[in-house]
Amino acid sequence: MTSSGEVCLSRVYFRCVACGNGGFAADGRLGIHGRYSVEAERLVCLAAASWSYDVSSDRLEEFCGLEIGDTAIREISQRRGAAMNAWQNSDPEACREFRESEGEVEFTTDGTSVNTTEGWRETKLAIFSKRELGAAATPEEWATRTLPAPKVRVAFAAIEASDRFGSRWSQWCRRLGILDTSNITVLADGAKWIWEEQLNHLPAAEGMLDIFHALEHVAESARAVFGEGTAEAKQWLDASDYRNNETASVSKEACEPRLTFRVRRKSQSSYALRCSSCGRPLDREWPDRRCLQKPDRSPPETNRCPLESPPSQPHGGALLHHVQRSLENLLERAIRHFTEIRDCT
Repeated sequence: MTSSGEVCLSRVYFRCVACGNGGFAADGRLGIHGRYSVEAERLVCLAAASWSYDVSSDRLEEFCGLEIGDTAIREISQRRGAAMNAWQNSDPEACREFRESEGEVEFTTDGTSVNTTEGWRETKLAIFSKRELGAAATPEEWATRTLPAPKVRVAFAAIEASDRFGSRWSQWCRRLGILDTSNITVLADGAKWIWEEQLNHLPAAEGMLDIFHALEHVAESARAVFGEGTAEAKQWLDASDYRNNETASVSKEACEPRLTFRVRRKSQSSYALRCSSCGRPLDREWPDRRCLQKPDRSPPETNRCPLESPPSQPHGGALLHHVQRSLENLLERAIRHFTEIRDCT
């Protein structure tokens, strides 16, 4: 079976009279290793990575005219996947391009559910990438800005516990030549296991919460308290909109030195705001929030995350604190509202 369909091939079978072993001598010269050609197996793996095995069988027949059953697709893709995993984890060539590329190091990770022979299980994925710094952007431009494309990516995944998966991160850092983990920016959706594993395996890295995930919680809170599509919910969301110029300027002025949203500390149940200059925790007062220790140096410009604006621009840490304050205000209003209902009854 080739990428162009079935090809009937006749060749001579030779057998050694001394040992009894035999084979088709022409197969090695023709590049034949089993029933399927290398290019046919590549198409099979591409289809299996995009659809389920039964759907892949239908798509291959419809698009390429290849009649391959779902069982054969499963066997080919799993065999090739195991070979690729062994190559990625052992061959230095798998890391050469990343080591030689220039750019800022980013790390992203998440989990998703997949259907396995043992039922639905969570598979965890992680990506190391390098890209050049993007141009500064205001909050109004965050959703529409175009960042430079990553120059190189290295991705890996596994179905395993978070602590075991997290141990892979430091191992990959060594393989990829990332000797100083403080130059890594970890962008995540706020899942607890991600920040905990970062503390354990990438403690010097900069953790950043994805602002769009944070704003989803703001919108959900408004819907829960005021109702879906109500005027009160819209009014509250408009008042706390991160794209509001007045809000952005107030948050910017209230955050000196500039803040970043750092990883969860084990001793606290909430995320900790830390000074980006010295890394020390900040006190809890607002707006007179100050670092508990005067910074003795400014962070190198080269360590700045490509997703982060320079100090002269509205910063994500200030915005996240504004989101936090908005949620606290909403909660206080909800408590007063339910208290009034209880008193009336």
